[in-house]
Order: sequence, then structure tokens, then C-alpha cells
Amino acid sequence: MTKQERMYCDYIENHVNNVYRAYQLIGDILHEDLDFDDLSLVKRVNTHDTSKWSEDEFEAYRQNFYPSERERTDEDMFEKAWQHHYKNNDHHPEHYVFNYAFLNGEIKQLAKEMPDEAIAEMFCDWTAMSLNFKTSLKKWYDRAMKDGKFVFNEKTLEKVDRIMSKEWVKDIHLK
Repeated sequence: MTKQERMYCDYIENHVNNVYRAYQLIGDILHEDLDFDDLSLVKRVNTHDTSKWSEDEFEAYRQNFYPSERERTDEDMFEKAWQHHYKNNDHHPEHYVFNYAFLNGEIKQLAKEMPDEAIAEMFCDWTAMSLNFKTSLKKWYDRAMKDGKFVFNEKTLEKVDRIMSKEWVKDIHLK
């Protein structure tokens, strides 16, 4: 195993641990706005991002985030890996996006509603990432929405915005 591969393995393991720690911090709070089974969410959190270990993702992600000195990132390979990732992990909003062709020829991206369980895992993931990079979850989300990063179904967006308006979102930190 190369140094870069070990670093990426460590990153994945750390991220999954942080997602679980985020669940421990916010799992109960999420019940205020979402209806999900705790045991099911624990299972999801414990198997979070397992596709990153797959042949479809590992090398492309490793090369993109932990390249060796002589490597150049293969953007096409990474894009394929990212598509594989969100298609196989329903906690990503992109999992629910589809193109709709109107009769007038216009094509628009629309989204199906996310199940509450997937939204809960998404919040655990987002919380873990914001804590890892020492950024405010609320500021990151506001910037992402302003930049058009996500396409949400109207009902999903209402739930996400309601959770994002909570005071705990500003005060969250890993212990």
C-alpha cells in the first residue's frame, strides 16, 4: 500500500467515525423534524460511504484528494466515481435528481422527495464534514444553496431549511 493510499484509507475511516459521532450528537434532535427508525439510522451510519472502498470509487477519489507527486487528477475518472457514489448512496441529494423534458423542449433538473431516514444520514454526514473542516454547517449550507449546489424537492427543502434554522446548527461541535 502506498503512502497516499494509506492516507486516503485513514481519511475514510476518520470520516465514518465522525459521521457516527455526529449521529450521537444530533440523532435525537433530528427526531423533532424527521420521522425515522433509530436502529435503521444506526445501521446506515455504520455502513456510511462503504462504496468509497469499491473499485468504482477508491482510486479516483484517492487520486483526486491524495495524489502522488507525479500524478495528475483524471477529472473524467473522478466524475464517474462521484456519479457512482451518489447513485449508490441515497443520503446525497443528487441521488434524487432527474432531468425532465418539457413539451416546449426545455430541460430542467427536478428532484424526488428524500425519505426522512436519508435526510437524517445526510445531516450526520454534513455535520461530520463541517466539524472535520472546522467550518460552520449553516454558513456552508447557505453558500452551497446560493451557488446552486443542490436541487431539492419542495418538501425535502422545507425539512432541510427547518432543521438549518435550529439553534443547535450554529452551536454543534465534536466532543
